[in-house]
Parts: sequence; structure tokens; C-alpha cells
Amino acid sequence: MGQKLLFRRIIVLSLVTLVLLSLAACGKGSSETVDPITAEQAITQLKEQAESLGFDNALSELEEKSTTHIGSDSYIRLQQQYNGIPVYGKTIVCVANEQGELTSVSGNVVDINPDINLDPTVTMDAVESTIRA
Repeated sequence: MGQKLLFRRIIVLSLVTLVLLSLAACGKGSSETVDPITAEQAITQLKEQAESLGFDNALSELEEKSTTHIGSDSYIRLQQQYNGIPVYGKTIVCVANEQGELTSVSGNVVDINPDINLDPTVTMDAVESTIRA
């Protein structure tokens, strides 16, 4: 009976080795590696689609907040800016496949009136008196 058990173990080990070799061969794919998409590339693709997405100027000052790679997908979170000032809570998340093509875009950015005056309307004295009060 010892020989039968040894023979079974050899067969099982052989099958496990074949399965592992098969899995390794499947994972190799092509020898050409593709670099993940960058935030700049995602922004360029967004700007190319601005009209179909319904934006006039919302995509003009996007800045990368974070990029995450999960599997073959890239998730790029972009912050909306206006004249270099972050627009609170206004972001876009782009999902790109391994070929660098955007497959999903979601967010809450908005077109901003380009004539907004960014000059403060309150004086430093008024700020200080409000704080003291």
C-alpha cells in the first residue's frame, strides 16, 4: 500500500505543477507593457469631449488629486480650479482601461462664469472686529 500512496502523491504533484505552469503561461500575455494613463492624458481626453459632455470652461483648470491603479484599470480624481483656486467639492473621477481609454467619467464640476470678481469685498479691519466679537 505504501507504493500506491506514493504513486498517487506523484500524480497529484504532477497535476498541480501542470496547473501552475498553465496559469503562469496565461498571465504572461504579450511582451509589450503599456504604461498606465496619466492625469494629463485623462484631462486631454476630457477636453476633447467637453462639448459632448456639456461643458464650456469647467474642464479648463483641472488638477490631479489622486491616481489609483487597480488591476488593469486606472482611477484618476481631478479637482476643479478657478484662476488657480480650488473649487470646493467639485471633482471628476475618470476610469481608464489598460489601453488608456476613458471608460467612465463621473463628477460634479460646473461651468463658472468667467466674469466673477475674486477681489475681497471685506476689509481686514472688518474681519478682525468680527473675530473679536
